Parts: sequence; structure tokens; C-alpha cells
Amino acid sequence: MFGDNFPFSKFQLYSSTANRKQSSVIVFLVDGKPADIWDYHRFSGLDPQGFSSKGMATGLTWLTYEMSRWVEEHLEEEADGPAKVSVGYRVFTVDESSSVQEELVVVQDGQAWPRS
Repeated sequence: MFGDNFPFSKFQLYSSTANRKQSSVIVFLVDGKPADIWDYHRFSGLDPQGFSSKGMATGLTWLTYEMSRWVEEHLEEEADGPAKVSVGYRVFTVDESSSVQEELVVVQDGQAWPRS
């Protein structure tokens, strides 16, 4: 479980994902730590069209679209923000012993301003 999100489903109702061994969850990072993207605005150095999971399985595509849209609506390319931010994916894999392994894959780095 990642926050309120469970990236794996074993229910046959979702038959295409029932045997999935890997899933991912988009994450917004500030200074390398998870943060709420909606607490920031005036983004620079990020390309919202590049937030795609790039072939990694995810059940949270809607969240990727919402985050992308937020950044696109709040771009300010000509200035450097005070916060160093990244967009990436926490990739979860189930190994042979049924343990969940986690890897962070950063897809973009930029800057942003905190909303006050």
C-alpha cells in the first residue's frame, strides 16, 4: 500500500492486472522527498507531456493526467523557483518470495514555488 493507493489487484474482475508482478505510482518530490504537487505552483523546467509512465504498469493514470494538467496550467518557464522538484514513479515489483520491492524512477527535474 502506498498512501491510499494499492498498486496491485488480485481480483479477477480486473483480469488483465490479476497476474501483474509490477506496478507504479506517480510521485512528486521536493528536495528528494514526496510532497503534494497541489501545494506548489509556478513550475519551470518540467514538461507536463512527459509525465507519462513510459510503459510502466500503473492503475493511477488519472492521477498522472491531473498532475500533468496542474503543472501545465501553472508553468512559468522564464524563472527558477526556490524549490527543486522532481516527477517520477515508485515502481513496485513482487519477487519470487512474494515480497514487494520498490525502486524510484525519476523522469523529470525542475523548480517550483510553494503556494502561500
